[in-house]
Amino acid sequence: ELMNKVWEISVNTLKAGVQDTYYDCPTRERGGFVGDALLSSMPHLIITGDLRIYVKYLVDLLNSSRYSPAISAHVPSYNLNFCAEYSSLVPLFLENYYVYTGDKVFLKELLPVAEGVWDYFSDFLNDDGLLEAIQHIEKVPKTMAPILLDWPKNHRDDYDFDEFGHKGICTSVNMFFYGFLKTLAKLYRIVGDDEKAQEVAFSSF
Repeated sequence: ELMNKVWEISVNTLKAGVQDTYYDCPTRERGGFVGDALLSSMPHLIITGDLRIYVKYLVDLLNSSRYSPAISAHVPSYNLNFCAEYSSLVPLFLENYYVYTGDKVFLKELLPVAEGVWDYFSDFLNDDGLLEAIQHIEKVPKTMAPILLDWPKNHRDDYDFDEFGHKGICTSVNMFFYGFLKTLAKLYRIVGDDEKAQEVAFSSF
Protein backbone atom coordinates (compact mmCIF):
# COMPACT_ATOMS: atom_id res chain seq x y z
CA GLU A 1 0.00 0.00 0.00
CA LEU A 2 2.83 2.41 0.87
CA MET A 3 4.67 1.69 -2.38
CA ASN A 4 1.46 2.27 -4.35
CA LYS A 5 1.11 5.67 -2.70
CA VAL A 6 4.72 6.55 -3.55
CA TRP A 7 4.11 5.46 -7.14
CA GLU A 8 0.90 7.48 -7.38
CA ILE A 9 2.42 10.72 -6.09
CA SER A 10 5.44 10.27 -8.38
CA VAL A 11 3.28 9.75 -11.47
CA ASN A 12 1.08 12.70 -10.56
CA THR A 13 4.18 14.88 -10.16
CA LEU A 14 5.26 13.97 -13.68
CA LYS A 15 1.80 14.73 -15.03
CA ALA A 16 1.95 18.18 -13.45
CA GLY A 17 5.56 18.96 -14.36
CA VAL A 18 5.78 17.44 -17.84
CA GLN A 19 3.55 19.16 -20.36
CA ASP A 20 4.91 20.38 -23.69
CA THR A 21 8.36 20.27 -22.08
CA TYR A 22 9.96 19.41 -18.71
CA TYR A 23 9.09 22.06 -16.15
CA ASP A 24 10.63 22.84 -12.80
CA CYS A 25 7.03 22.95 -11.53
CA PRO A 26 3.72 24.01 -13.06
CA THR A 27 3.26 27.15 -10.93
CA ARG A 28 6.08 29.00 -9.14
CA GLU A 29 8.94 28.41 -11.63
CA ARG A 30 7.28 27.25 -14.78
CA GLY A 31 10.47 26.86 -16.75
CA GLY A 32 12.46 24.12 -18.44
CA PHE A 33 15.55 24.09 -16.25
CA VAL A 34 18.17 21.61 -17.41
CA GLY A 35 18.79 19.96 -14.05
CA ASP A 36 15.09 19.37 -13.45
CA ALA A 37 14.62 18.08 -16.98
CA LEU A 38 17.32 15.43 -16.54
CA LEU A 39 15.59 14.13 -13.40
CA SER A 40 12.12 14.17 -14.94
CA SER A 41 12.86 12.90 -18.42
CA MET A 42 13.86 9.29 -17.77
CA PRO A 43 10.95 8.32 -15.50
CA HIS A 44 8.66 10.08 -17.97
CA LEU A 45 10.05 7.94 -20.79
CA ILE A 46 9.74 4.77 -18.73
CA ILE A 47 6.14 5.47 -17.70
CA THR A 48 4.83 6.76 -21.03
CA GLY A 49 7.14 5.24 -23.65
CA ASP A 50 6.74 8.54 -25.52
CA LEU A 51 10.02 9.94 -26.83
CA ARG A 52 8.64 13.13 -28.41
CA ILE A 53 9.04 15.50 -25.46
CA TYR A 54 12.53 14.17 -24.70
CA VAL A 55 13.70 14.73 -28.28
CA LYS A 56 12.11 18.20 -28.35
CA TYR A 57 13.86 19.17 -25.12
CA LEU A 58 17.17 17.72 -26.29
CA VAL A 59 16.98 19.65 -29.56
CA ASP A 60 15.99 22.87 -27.73
CA LEU A 61 18.90 22.39 -25.34
CA LEU A 62 21.50 21.78 -28.00
CA ASN A 63 20.13 24.54 -30.26
CA SER A 64 20.98 27.01 -27.50
CA SER A 65 24.62 26.45 -28.48
CA ARG A 66 23.93 28.84 -31.38
CA TYR A 67 24.03 31.64 -28.81
CA SER A 68 26.75 30.19 -26.63
CA PRO A 69 28.69 26.92 -26.68
CA ALA A 70 28.16 26.70 -22.92
CA ILE A 71 24.46 25.80 -23.45
CA SER A 72 21.59 27.68 -21.81
CA ALA A 73 20.45 26.51 -18.37
CA HIS A 74 16.79 27.08 -19.20
CA VAL A 75 15.16 26.08 -22.50
CA PRO A 76 13.20 27.08 -24.41
CA SER A 77 13.48 30.69 -23.30
CA TYR A 78 13.90 34.22 -24.60
CA ASN A 79 16.24 34.87 -21.66
CA LEU A 80 19.72 33.44 -22.17
CA ASN A 81 21.29 32.16 -18.97
CA PHE A 82 23.70 29.46 -17.95
CA CYS A 83 25.31 27.73 -14.99
CA ALA A 84 28.28 25.42 -15.11
CA GLU A 85 26.58 22.50 -13.37
CA TYR A 86 23.77 22.38 -15.92
CA SER A 87 26.17 22.72 -18.85
CA SER A 88 28.00 19.65 -17.58
CA LEU A 89 24.86 17.50 -17.88
CA VAL A 90 24.73 17.50 -21.69
CA PRO A 91 26.51 14.12 -22.14
CA LEU A 92 24.08 12.52 -19.67
CA PHE A 93 21.15 13.66 -21.81
CA LEU A 94 22.83 12.13 -24.85
CA GLU A 95 23.66 8.91 -23.02
CA ASN A 96 20.08 8.54 -21.79
CA TYR A 97 18.82 9.10 -25.33
CA TYR A 98 21.09 6.37 -26.67
CA VAL A 99 20.26 3.91 -23.88
CA TYR A 100 16.57 4.36 -24.54
CA THR A 101 16.69 4.36 -28.38
CA GLY A 102 19.92 2.69 -29.50
CA ASP A 103 20.14 5.46 -32.14
CA LYS A 104 23.83 5.92 -32.95
CA VAL A 105 23.22 8.09 -36.02
CA PHE A 106 21.50 10.94 -34.16
CA LEU A 107 23.90 10.56 -31.25
CA LYS A 108 26.88 11.04 -33.55
CA GLU A 109 25.33 14.22 -34.99
CA LEU A 110 24.91 15.69 -31.51
CA LEU A 111 28.31 14.90 -30.00
CA PRO A 112 30.12 17.96 -31.43
CA VAL A 113 27.73 20.21 -29.47
CA ALA A 114 28.73 18.44 -26.25
CA GLU A 115 32.38 18.88 -27.16
CA GLY A 116 31.71 22.57 -27.73
CA VAL A 117 30.61 22.83 -24.11
CA TRP A 118 33.99 21.52 -23.02
CA ASP A 119 35.81 23.82 -25.44
CA TYR A 120 34.22 26.74 -23.63
CA PHE A 121 34.88 25.62 -20.07
CA SER A 122 38.39 24.33 -20.75
CA ASP A 123 39.47 27.96 -21.11
CA PHE A 124 39.15 28.17 -17.31
CA LEU A 125 41.56 25.32 -16.55
CA ASN A 126 44.41 26.21 -14.23
CA ASP A 127 47.91 24.72 -14.18
CA ASP A 128 46.67 21.78 -12.09
CA GLY A 129 44.03 20.90 -14.67
CA LEU A 130 41.14 22.15 -12.52
CA LEU A 131 38.42 24.60 -13.50
CA GLU A 132 38.89 27.90 -11.71
CA ALA A 133 37.22 31.34 -11.74
CA ILE A 134 34.54 30.49 -14.30
CA GLN A 135 33.22 33.67 -15.90
CA HIS A 136 29.95 34.70 -17.51
CA ILE A 137 29.29 34.14 -21.14
CA GLU A 138 28.40 37.07 -23.37
CA LYS A 139 24.89 38.53 -23.00
CA VAL A 140 24.17 36.81 -19.67
CA PRO A 141 23.27 39.30 -16.90
CA LYS A 142 26.08 39.68 -14.38
CA THR A 143 23.54 39.25 -11.60
CA MET A 144 23.28 35.58 -12.53
CA ALA A 145 25.86 33.35 -10.90
CA PRO A 146 27.87 31.18 -13.34
CA ILE A 147 27.86 28.46 -10.67
CA LEU A 148 24.53 27.47 -9.17
CA LEU A 149 25.54 25.69 -5.94
CA ASP A 150 21.87 25.06 -5.38
CA TRP A 151 21.37 24.65 -1.67
CA PRO A 152 20.42 27.18 1.04
CA LYS A 153 23.17 29.25 2.65
CA ASN A 154 22.37 27.90 6.12
CA HIS A 155 23.05 24.37 4.86
CA ARG A 156 26.43 25.06 3.23
CA ASP A 157 28.52 24.26 6.32
CA ASP A 158 30.14 27.72 6.14
CA TYR A 159 31.38 27.12 2.59
CA ASP A 160 32.69 30.46 1.33
CA PHE A 161 30.73 30.61 -1.89
CA ASP A 162 31.85 34.09 -2.92
CA GLU A 163 35.54 33.26 -2.69
CA PHE A 164 35.63 29.63 -3.80
CA GLY A 165 32.41 29.30 -5.77
CA HIS A 166 33.03 32.06 -8.31
CA LYS A 167 36.56 33.34 -7.96
CA GLY A 168 38.35 30.14 -7.02
CA ILE A 169 38.06 26.38 -7.48
CA CYS A 170 34.60 24.92 -6.94
CA THR A 171 34.93 21.23 -6.07
CA SER A 172 31.42 20.24 -7.11
CA VAL A 173 31.77 21.81 -10.56
CA ASN A 174 35.08 20.02 -11.13
CA MET A 175 33.45 16.73 -10.15
CA PHE A 176 30.60 17.41 -12.57
CA PHE A 177 33.01 18.00 -15.43
CA TYR A 178 35.07 14.94 -14.54
CA GLY A 179 31.87 12.97 -15.14
CA PHE A 180 31.22 15.05 -18.27
CA LEU A 181 34.51 13.95 -19.84
CA LYS A 182 34.14 10.29 -18.84
CA THR A 183 30.64 10.13 -20.31
CA LEU A 184 31.60 12.02 -23.47
CA ALA A 185 34.51 9.63 -24.06
CA LYS A 186 32.15 6.67 -23.62
CA LEU A 187 29.73 8.14 -26.16
CA TYR A 188 32.49 8.54 -28.74
CA ARG A 189 33.40 4.89 -28.24
CA ILE A 190 29.76 3.95 -28.79
CA VAL A 191 29.72 5.67 -32.19
CA GLY A 192 33.02 4.00 -33.09
CA ASP A 193 35.37 6.97 -32.80
CA ASP A 194 38.01 5.53 -30.47
CA GLU A 195 40.56 8.20 -31.38
CA LYS A 196 38.22 10.97 -30.32
CA ALA A 197 37.29 9.04 -27.18
CA GLN A 198 40.95 8.81 -26.24
CA GLU A 199 41.46 12.52 -26.89
CA VAL A 200 38.48 13.50 -24.75
CA ALA A 201 39.39 11.14 -21.93
CA PHE A 202 42.84 12.67 -21.55
CA SER A 203 41.93 16.28 -22.32
CA SER A 204 42.15 17.21 -18.63
CA PHE A 205 41.96 15.95 -15.04
